[in-house]
Amino acid sequence: MSVVSKYCNTLEEWLNWSKIAFQCSYGYEWQGDSLLIARENLLYTFIDYYQDKFKETPSSELQKEIAEIIVWNIFQMDGLKYVIPMSCKTEKITIRGAVNLFGKDDDRIDEKPCEGCEKKYASNHNGIRVKTMDWREGKIIEFDTIPQSV
Repeated sequence: MSVVSKYCNTLEEWLNWSKIAFQCSYGYEWQGDSLLIARENLLYTFIDYYQDKFKETPSSELQKEIAEIIVWNIFQMDGLKYVIPMSCKTEKITIRGAVNLFGKDDDRIDEKPCEGCEKKYASNHNGIRVKTMDWREGKIIEFDTIPQSV
């Protein structure tokens, strides 16, 4: 924000590059309370720089627009799994016609743990995948599919 404020003189130019700066900044946090604090700090940083540059408070609509960018780009995630924390689950599988001790057909319920968690893989987790916004295309994408090149 300091670079944007240094090189942009008009409100239109400053807003354009401020939005781009926030759209290009990503972050994640495992704990929800720390996530809230990080988002608040970014929004207050925007407000502080705006007030310093233009000697007035940004409108509520503008603050909401910046807050939306922040919420999409600063999100809750288990950084080792690329899923929402604690969202991996053990699936219950019914095996029909299993033979029990007495030779009778019986249904048996087995549990199948998350493959990624069980084998300690970085992928193959069955939890809720984290989504973010592709600002260039204007569509929602999964975090781990963000293009790496600019």
